[in-house]
Amino acid sequence: MTSHAGGEHPSGGRPSEPSKGRVSPVFLLFVLPVLLLMLVTGAIVFSSVNRIQNEYRLVAAAQAVDTQRLASASRFNQDLAAIQKLVAETLEQAASGRVDQGQVYRAHTAVVNLLGGLEPRLLDLENLQDANPWH
Repeated sequence: MTSHAGGEHPSGGRPSEPSKGRVSPVFLLFVLPVLLLMLVTGAIVFSSVNRIQNEYRLVAAAQAVDTQRLASASRFNQDLAAIQKLVAETLEQAASGRVDQGQVYRAHTAVVNLLGGLEPRLLDLENLQDANPWH
């Protein structure tokens, strides 16, 4: 082995330094592919999250509509049960002779009016059921 005096490079000049405007081959071979892979992965993740958010919004909106439908049906059922209770009580009272014919007629009129008020709501519930994409 021969020694070189004064830190000279074997080719006779200074040791080679990477040029400032040149990209290192190590960067091109290892770092650049990793950066590109990270970029593609990030784009895929962003797209997936965006799609999931959109699906969540659609499902949440459908669930809100279903909740509203259930509440309407529940109110309808409660009102119908109240009418059934009125009819049953009136029939029991009539059978036991505790009410006269005028009171039975007033109860009958009340039941007819209450049922008349339920009819549009029943049609609304039927229309909601027909428009429901989940059933």
